[in-house]
Amino acid sequence: MQEFDFAAFFEKAAQLACAIAEADGAGLIVHEEGKLQYRLFHGLSVRYRDLEHWEFPATEGVSGAALAREEPIYLPDYPHSPWAMAEFVLAGLQSSLAIPLARTAEETPGILVISWFQQPGPLRIPEDSWDHLRLLADLLGANLYRERLEQRMEGLAVRDLLTNLLNRRALQERLRAAMARCDRHHRLLAIFFLDLDGFKPVNDQLGHHRGDDVLCTIAGQLCAVVRTEDCVIRYAGDEFVVLVEDIANVEEVEAVAARIVQAAQCTITAEQTQLQVSASMGAVIYPFSEGGAEDLTRQADLAMYAAKELGGNTWKLYGRDLIDTQQPQEPLYQELCLAQQRQEFELFWQPIVELTDHTVTGAEALLYWRHPERGLLGPEHFLPNLERSRMILEVGRWVLDTALAQAESWQNPENLLDIHINLSAVQLEEASFSAFVQAELARHPKISPARVWLQVVERVALRDIPATAAVIQRCRRLGVHFTLDDYRSGITALGYLSELACAGIKLDQDVMRDLVQNTAQVHHVRTMMDVASGLSLEVVAKGVENEQAADLLRDLGIRKAQGYWFSPPIPAVEMSTLLAR
Repeated sequence: MQEFDFAAFFEKAAQLACAIAEADGAGLIVHEEGKLQYRLFHGLSVRYRDLEHWEFPATEGVSGAALAREEPIYLPDYPHSPWAMAEFVLAGLQSSLAIPLARTAEETPGILVISWFQQPGPLRIPEDSWDHLRLLADLLGANLYRERLEQRMEGLAVRDLLTNLLNRRALQERLRAAMARCDRHHRLLAIFFLDLDGFKPVNDQLGHHRGDDVLCTIAGQLCAVVRTEDCVIRYAGDEFVVLVEDIANVEEVEAVAARIVQAAQCTITAEQTQLQVSASMGAVIYPFSEGGAEDLTRQADLAMYAAKELGGNTWKLYGRDLIDTQQPQEPLYQELCLAQQRQEFELFWQPIVELTDHTVTGAEALLYWRHPERGLLGPEHFLPNLERSRMILEVGRWVLDTALAQAESWQNPENLLDIHINLSAVQLEEASFSAFVQAELARHPKISPARVWLQVVERVALRDIPATAAVIQRCRRLGVHFTLDDYRSGITALGYLSELACAGIKLDQDVMRDLVQNTAQVHHVRTMMDVASGLSLEVVAKGVENEQAADLLRDLGIRKAQGYWFSPPIPAVEMSTLLAR
């Protein structure tokens, strides 16, 4: 049971099966698309092994019969049996036992065959051997199912379901390979990072269906202006990365950049509404910019923000003038400084609900800004600018302290709430962050650390996995949990989630979109639940907007959710009333 490599597991299982049955050898026949094919052997003759890649219909032979009956079949005299196949008789098979593997929801994945060559097998298999042999077949079936599930999830992991482009999971591997070719052929590599301007109004005013159409249109236009061997990746919601190799000079990079910016433009007309979508783009040229694949991606991302600050629909090349500590100088930044001084920030709370009985089990703290002229502003209107400044450190400390203080007032034997608090990239990079968390927990002893869930956006967490994992490990020693927020990769996956040691994931609201109507999206969520279940992760679904989605999520095994169907983000006073009610 400690063998996780399937071939090694089969070898030990086959050895044990042959010892139990006193047989000469064993083989594994896999069942796929109505065909049976040998995959693995143990102790079989060379003549038999010649049939290794031979496949035959799933209705033929003793294996086909065992598959159809879904029960073991033993043939002590194989050559004279009605299921004998000439190829196996010629190979010297005298007796054969075929045991179906454990059936999955879809089908029986294969057959364990046990064979006698040197002499015929016994007239009957001893009764006390059957349970052991069936158990081995069941374990082989479970391991084969796990292997196929991992392969299926791996396929989902690298392909975006909406645009059919490669997704973020594939970026680092593709980028490292492109960098290696660049070094080998002494050519340039350009990395372009795009973020769409004006895309949110499309979703808000015309609906997510039109937003999806725009993303697919722009994806197609981007692919049309680069070569087949170049790579277009959907990095996140409205973000794309383009890798262009085999470039001779900087002037060629400039020409390609101009084409990409032009291709990212799209005009959407509906009734009396006309919306314009464009892109802000950052560019990095390797090997002029140094670092690994993650560093180059971060640099291109930073250059993209610089292009956005220029007004969008343009591009910016990463250089010495762009550094991580760059402060945005636009008027909004000055307003944010005043907002902090005037204490205009406040926390709103969105309930997290148990789907089985709709009880409130937790709440997420969300930062809002009560602007003196523009009214109440949600985080989407100012948080990106705030997070690009060092001011986020002080605001982040205030959020954590305020959230814990509020949570203390809600904790009682009837209401033991999980409190979800968002973190920024800058907070995670602060050397003293874990010490600050420890001090805050000491200041608020009435709330158990086990009730505190610190949320890290998936995109932030994957920028520097070893560094993020180290911060998480230090904080987890204090008893708090970490959640990977806005999770959409499905299997970003097993390796990343294990290395980061997060205790939970929050499915991104983009994953919830069109869930009820989209069968492929349902399969995607089911696959992510398989990942979460295998890693014992707590799953919360975000963006639940109707009863049908809530019911479907519950049927998929998701226990907790949040969204406007249950409640929008509300002030602390209203949250207190909700809990009391």
